[in-house]
Amino acid sequence: MLILLEIILTFFVWQNGWKWLSLLPIMIGIGIAILVSIFFVLTGKDLEVLNKISIIFDLIVIGILIVMTNKEPKSKQQQN
Repeated sequence: MLILLEIILTFFVWQNGWKWLSLLPIMIGIGIAILVSIFFVLTGKDLEVLNKISIIFDLIVIGILIVMTNKEPKSKQQQN
């Protein structure tokens, strides 16, 4: 469910003028989630904790996308 919200927000951020930079929060979030998942699997940690951590990462990505939605990129601000 959160990924759907992230995709919708990424669309709005793209339309706001961020273009390819709008994909960075999701890509960084996925990269960190993969690294943390590998760590949890290799160390044998409880995967229930991993679910809670992944929700926190998703909320951080959503927060960053909301900030980007409300703010124009610097290159667009300099043109005005």
